[in-house]
Amino acid sequence: MRLCAGSPCGLTQERAWKAYETVAQDSRVLFLPETDNLETAWKSLTPARLPTTNVWTDAYLAALAGFHGLVVVSFDRSSPKRDGVDCLLLPTVVIH
Repeated sequence: MRLCAGSPCGLTQERAWKAYETVAQDSRVLFLPETDNLETAWKSLTPARLPTTNVWTDAYLAALAGFHGLVVVSFDRSSPKRDGVDCLLLPTVVIH
């Protein structure tokens, strides 16, 4: 879960933890175990030699979703498509 990463919403660490705790208590949310071969899949999704924004985290989430047959849901249009991983891009909503 990324809470306003790089956005002007300005969540403090304290508020981010409170948001996380709220989501974690929701019965619709579950936490997935890492599989034994997750590292291999993760490495295969990060072959580039150049540093880029969010690639490490995006690849980890894609590998985890791929192993569990889940869909990655994101607002991030710059997230790369990954073979074998479904991604649902949601429209960006600005709340004032």
